Amino acid sequence: MYFSLAGAIFATFASALFLALLFIRILFRFLLLVACFGSALVSFSRALHFYLYYYLR
Repeated sequence: MYFSLAGAIFATFASALFLALLFIRILFRFLLLVACFGSALVSFSRALHFYLYYYLR
């Protein structure tokens, strides 16, 4: 009985840890994607702003 209880507790903790690591990996990839697109958008908007400011005034 004790072995099955310990196995169930271990399996529960192992699955919870696996799901937490999977969620952290997905969240990290999403944040990396958002950071890349955000920096590209900021660079594009700055370039557009300088273009419009210097060439169309």
